[in-house]
Amino acid sequence: MIEPCRAYVQRLKAAGVDVALAEYPDTYHAYDFAWRKEPIKLASLPVDRNCSLVEGDGGQFLNSKTGKLFDPKNDPCMEKGATLAYYNEEATVATTKAVKEFLVTIFHLKQ
Repeated sequence: MIEPCRAYVQRLKAAGVDVALAEYPDTYHAYDFAWRKEPIKLASLPVDRNCSLVEGDGGQFLNSKTGKLFDPKNDPCMEKGATLAYYNEEATVATTKAVKEFLVTIFHLKQ
């Protein structure tokens, strides 16, 4: 679910924040777990993949369709069933490199 991240980054940029978003194809949560060679299916895990959230006053998350405070336990947009994807070496290497470069730049570290 990259779209909410894209929208959030655009809002931050519009507000003058120096922000970047890196996208890696065919990656999901825990893509850097080298020991996970096969996807894990979690049929009863609550997920918000069909929720469209917006940030309200005070940083609260609101369901953009209902305008109500988002409740991950009871919101009607929530559903069950998730798959945790398997290890993606290419994305892991790229992410590790990007984080190191970021830290070197921000903290003025010597390589």
